[in-house]
Amino acid sequence: MALFTKRDVKIVKQNKVIIMGRRDQNGLWLMPILPMSVKQANGILRLKKTRKELANYHLAPLGSSTKSTLFQAIYQGYLTRFPGLTTNLIYKHLSSTIATVLGH
Repeated sequence: MALFTKRDVKIVKQNKVIIMGRRDQNGLWLMPILPMSVKQANGILRLKKTRKELANYHLAPLGSSTKSTLFQAIYQGYLTRFPGLTTNLIYKHLSSTIATVLGH
């Protein structure tokens, strides 16, 4: 589970903090992946998006999945960590992309 505040983020597993990070001035979350590592994980969600932008924003990291695949994943509870991602959002606002059409 990831716990975000305005300034930091904590990744918690079995009620124990396993990774701590901070929010950079550019709005991205910086977290060390391994001790002595220069790698980092970044994530950002801009809440001031239209419903269509939000639907398409969520589509990209999900491999340009088809609507039916997304519906099934939502119904089975696999996408609970995607804020605002619902079957209604997908049905009404998700655009067909070239990646989805060519890949499926």
